[in-house]
Amino acid sequence: MAIRVARIIDDLGTPIPDVHLVNTTTRQGAFTNFDGEFKIEASDNDIIEISHIGQSGKKLKGSELTGTITLLSSDEFLDEIVITSKKKKNGLFALGIIGLITGGIYLVSRNNNVEKVTL
Repeated sequence: MAIRVARIIDDLGTPIPDVHLVNTTTRQGAFTNFDGEFKIEASDNDIIEISHIGQSGKKLKGSELTGTITLLSSDEFLDEIVITSKKKKNGLFALGIIGLITGGIYLVSRNNNVEKVTL
């Protein structure tokens, strides 16, 4: 097993920091630094998964981890994001309405104390 050193750039030639690399054989991972450079231990036939938000991922053999690797920009977007609460808190909706009507911002502590914040 050898230590592979390479650099990851985008399709414009800009280094990409924080790219995630995982050797699927050994389950060891690495991240690129600010200059897009990384080191990861891999045999020639190990498969390395490379991923980064906003970039198309790649799977390369350990022997292919040399020089400069280019990731292409991904044009995939999320349709929507749904945020839900696990526990409902009584009275928060009503306080939000009062805050909108009166123009104030209210904070509610865990023991249900209400405090108006002045900006």
